[in-house]
Amino acid sequence: MSQRADIVKIRDPGNRTYRDEPDFDKDKSEWEYAIMSENAYRDHWTKEKPVANPQVSLVAVPIEPMPAKCNANSDEPIPLPGWSRWGDFPFQDPALVTSADRQQLFFEVWQKGVPGEIVAIVFRGTVPSKWQTWLADFRWFIPLHEDQYTIAAEKLANYFAEEVSERISNGSLNRDVKLVSVGHSLGGGLAQEFAYALPEKPGVPRITQVYAFNTSPVTGYNTVPSAQRDINTKTLEIDRIFEHGEILAYVRLLTSYVIPPSAIDPAISEIRYNFDSSLDGIANHSMGRLACGIVKAAMKK
Repeated sequence: MSQRADIVKIRDPGNRTYRDEPDFDKDKSEWEYAIMSENAYRDHWTKEKPVANPQVSLVAVPIEPMPAKCNANSDEPIPLPGWSRWGDFPFQDPALVTSADRQQLFFEVWQKGVPGEIVAIVFRGTVPSKWQTWLADFRWFIPLHEDQYTIAAEKLANYFAEEVSERISNGSLNRDVKLVSVGHSLGGGLAQEFAYALPEKPGVPRITQVYAFNTSPVTGYNTVPSAQRDINTKTLEIDRIFEHGEILAYVRLLTSYVIPPSAIDPAISEIRYNFDSSLDGIANHSMGRLACGIVKAAMKK
């Protein structure tokens, strides 16, 4: 139960126990996805008009020093150098926007490089004042209804695949672009389901990596048709990254005894930090605290 602040605990795919890693460097880009997950709470759709050339719609981020700008309590987005947002996504599909607004589903798409080498779709998590987000959180107990998970898997996944295909065709993305899905809390559950649900389209790669921060144990795994899910989980890696003592960690611990985390297809790792010694499970669930802790730890290396 104890953990030093300078030690990262890692549960490798297929293992039941954690190992200590004093100099963790599994993925040097983890801090970028942590920032995306926090910024999903700080950003808002600007509803920019669609343009003929998607490359024109990229919204670049100013290059600024990272650690000094990582304020867990600010409302301003944390700088994310090297990345650009798809400014006109998803407004080419008004029906999708209407469905997402109805269920308070918020997501963004970011790409690294021009043409894009990496594309990340990022999902916002639970917003306490929005009952629709709680409806999605408790979908295990309220079946057979539309919620954020059904929209992500049945509508957004298809639209995203079509958009990736188009951008590869027009040269906005590399043909071997890496696709990543990301999110915190409810957003982490949505990010996992989205990776399972992405439809097959010629020339569109699979999502190969999920970063789920302080994630919900609800991942929509069994709601995706098995044939589609089996294709998408081949070589898929899922990192469940969390702060020691955050409230959902105990729920995931209980569910892991019923359904042990997968060793392969997908390979699920758990990465536990202890940036804050507080015993407050709700405070430790904060994405802002976790993001800034990861950023500052990464900048020290």
